[in-house]
Amino acid sequence: VAATAAHGVGEKVCSILRIVASSVGTAGSTIEGQTMGAGDTKRVSRVVWYTLIFGCALNLISMILVMAFPTTIFGFFDKDPETIRYGIWYISIVGWGFLGYSYMNAFNGLARAVGNALLVMVGAILDGFVLRLGLAWLLSSVAGMGLSGVFVGITIAPYGAGFVAMIYFLTGKWKKRVLVKPATESI
Repeated sequence: VAATAAHGVGEKVCSILRIVASSVGTAGSTIEGQTMGAGDTKRVSRVVWYTLIFGCALNLISMILVMAFPTTIFGFFDKDPETIRYGIWYISIVGWGFLGYSYMNAFNGLARAVGNALLVMVGAILDGFVLRLGLAWLLSSVAGMGLSGVFVGITIAPYGAGFVAMIYFLTGKWKKRVLVKPATESI
């Protein structure tokens, strides 16, 4: 029961930090879309890297704070010492995934900006289902890691999803996408 409660509290903490990563990614995506519309792909690339750096910096600070003060943070949500003990264990593993959300959102933001909804959907499926659940099951059951395996699966998932979008960015295929075609006749 305490492990489940700790996971619930941990997910509340993580969801707050995912909002930070998502917000930075959305801001970057907006600038990238406008810049792509202006045809300045070099600037789009710079914005992607700035989004990644800024998002990672914010989440690194958050990660350090959460890992430095887990008892206090978990104590805000639950006073049970057993839940807090599991929470410290949970955050010591899952906390490393905070940077993964910044990584994933920076590169998925570019895919959103250039209108590649399919890639964004693939990333979401990888993060939320294939990698998160698949790795959690594989590591906890097959590899015999138990609950630690679930936590490691949760931690790795955004990195895998972000990797797919990063490959898309690095290949430069996004530079060739045309979102709006010029009119062929005048009005």
